[in-house]
Order: sequence, then C-alpha cells, then structure tokens
Amino acid sequence: GVSGLLGGLHWIIAANVIGLLDKNGSNALARRAFDNSNTNILLNGNVLPRPLANWGSTFTIDLRSVLGVNASQLSSSKNAGFGSVLYDPEHWSFTPISEQENVSLATESLVRLAQPSNLSVIVAPGLDLMALSAPGENRASAFLASGLIQSISKVAFGIV
Repeated sequence: GVSGLLGGLHWIIAANVIGLLDKNGSNALARRAFDNSNTNILLNGNVLPRPLANWGSTFTIDLRSVLGVNASQLSSSKNAGFGSVLYDPEHWSFTPISEQENVSLATESLVRLAQPSNLSVIVAPGLDLMALSAPGENRASAFLASGLIQSISKVAFGIV
C-alpha cells in the first residue's frame, strides 16, 4: 500500500493481478480489498475489463514514458472511466533517456496534458534513475538527496 500525499492507506494493483485472484476463486476477497476509492487499478490500455467496470476503484493508465502521449488520448481515457495516470519512469528501455535525465520536466509535461481531462498524475520514479558517484553510496540515499521527490511533489497528485 501507499500512504501520505493521497491521505491514508491506498493500494495500487495491476488489473491482471486481480484477474489472477479471480481465476483462483478469490473474487470475493479481491472485491472486499480493492473495490473502493482507496485503490488504483493499473491498466495498460484504455479499456476497462468487464468484471471491473462497476467497481468503485480509480482506474489508472500505466505509462512508462510521456513521449507520444497527447491530451486527446488522455481525454479518451477519462471518457472511458479512468481517473488517474501512473507515470513510471525508470532506467530501462521503456523510458527515453531524456525523461530519465529530467523526470521533473517530463512530469510537468504530463500534468499539463492531463489537466484538461481532470486526470490525477501519480509518479513512481525508480531508484535506478540515480547515478552513484561516491564509493559506498547507495541508490536510496542518492534518490532522497537528489531533490526529485520535492520537485515532483510540486506538480503531481501523488508519488509512490
């Protein structure tokens, strides 16, 4: 779960995980735990799976890059029932180098694109974005010292 900026305990869970719970006969458990406004359900497309369509959760677009995203796409997602966007920049091939090097700028761009559709933006930057410069330095310390969290928190709805 996640707590803090979002006000209390929140869950972020992928729709396919809920599908696995359902497949294994745990639909009642999944529904009891995640069918509420404190849960963000991640989806890679902008189509809600039929079994989840009537849930009270916040359906969330899972983005690994801002590149190629436009306001029209986000508006369509809002109209399809989505309430937020999770931006997941990490040091991997899914996030362009330019975004890895300036997560704050990419986040600001995404927030500007999402605002007209009233979609909340949640950012989940990976610790692997931090370059280590000193022997014995660890990524968590470098991440906290980088100021990235403070920068993102000025524009994003939540940080996880």
